[in-house]
Amino acid sequence: MSSDIAPLVRLIEMTPREKSVGMMLGELRKGTTKNQFVAAMFLAAGRMKVSPHHVYMINSARRLSDDMERETQLLPLFWALDTLQYGRKEGNRYPPVKVRSLSQEKATQELRDAMDRFATENAESAIVALARSSSPKAAMSELWRYAGRDDGFIGHRAIALANSWRVLEAIGWQHAEPMFQFVVRELNADQNEHQQHSANWERAYKRFSEVPTGWDSKESNPALTLELFDTMRTESDASACEAAFKMLATGKVTAGSIWDAVFLLGAEFMIRYPTSDLGATPLHTNTSANALRFAFDECSDSHIRMYTLLAAVAWATTFHSAERWTQEGKPWLRDTKITDFPLREITGSAEEVVAEIFDMQPKRRHDESQREILVGREGSREDQDKVAELAFSYASKFPNHRHYIEASRLLTSMKSTQDAHDVKFPVAIFENYKLVNPHWRPHFIAASSHYMHGTKMSDNPAVRAAKEMLG
Repeated sequence: MSSDIAPLVRLIEMTPREKSVGMMLGELRKGTTKNQFVAAMFLAAGRMKVSPHHVYMINSARRLSDDMERETQLLPLFWALDTLQYGRKEGNRYPPVKVRSLSQEKATQELRDAMDRFATENAESAIVALARSSSPKAAMSELWRYAGRDDGFIGHRAIALANSWRVLEAIGWQHAEPMFQFVVRELNADQNEHQQHSANWERAYKRFSEVPTGWDSKESNPALTLELFDTMRTESDASACEAAFKMLATGKVTAGSIWDAVFLLGAEFMIRYPTSDLGATPLHTNTSANALRFAFDECSDSHIRMYTLLAAVAWATTFHSAERWTQEGKPWLRDTKITDFPLREITGSAEEVVAEIFDMQPKRRHDESQREILVGREGSREDQDKVAELAFSYASKFPNHRHYIEASRLLTSMKSTQDAHDVKFPVAIFENYKLVNPHWRPHFIAASSHYMHGTKMSDNPAVRAAKEMLG
């Protein structure tokens, strides 16, 4: 770690949870910047023995903070600090990396070979050597080819790389070396390849010439999106990937329409889930698609971009297919389609309807003393449907959704529990919302309501304390 940030990292590591908010407020008043606050939490999370989610969430809290008004923009960071301290255990996460001196060419070769073989310690050593012989950013860019390789742990491998990259872009690549070990170990954690990995790799390399130039355009056509969407929601991941590739090969469809189908399937998954406890899979269909889309946008290699797009189709279809039926072969997901949302009559202003939406939101069950999420929401699944229907009707009537998004950001900051997904999901789905064709945005507003906190939820005590101290 650089000498300018190391003392703050150690302070985070040494300070008990109950004193962390006051400690960081004191450091901010002494001149610590918001960027240094983020950097120190990120590096501490990489060193501390905490869940990988506590590393992923730093980017989500940072992104939420960047979108908040000036007077509230530190609140998501205090939520992240308290959540990080809540999840910590004694000891450090990993053993030291064995550092070697290698030429750029040799380090690149060894990194690719080690990653291909899931040889984690060799990969850790090689990526540090590559960073020192080229640059940290160039070294980490070698990992994009592995972002879509493994859907194990419901997409978190891609999330680890994308979220770490995004934090480093914000805080500076001089902080990258301590985090290489975390990213490499996350990418290699399951030592599996998705069942469509080889077929998609072949499409992206051996069959790449079948696709005309301009395939990666972000322009989209809702009718063509629906064609692939229907395939993904009813057929296998193999069928969906081949259908997506053939659509690209015709030249009539570009990447924008395919990404919209991926995002739309994730949004519908939230709506079709049969219980008030949404479970991990629909939530992560959205967050993993968000990570793969970032990889697609950031990577400069056309073959890897093609592979990543097809991996997103494969993952979303796989996750959805896994939940379609019970073990007894009976339908599990509800017979609901996101394109068939009923429109309710809306009276009142946009602000008034948004207030009604969040007042109606069922309270999630949680342990108030620990701010720990339990299972499900108070009320029935139908209560949540009413919220989603009102959200869809609002978003259809008022084309500017600023009031809903701003309200959800503030409620996310104030109400989130120690479950990292309380912040990870809203940040991801609102990024997806911005990426899709405007035709689909009301549907994403409706889907987002399934994992938002409403006004009935009590404030997070640490965030409330930080807000009061900030004045």
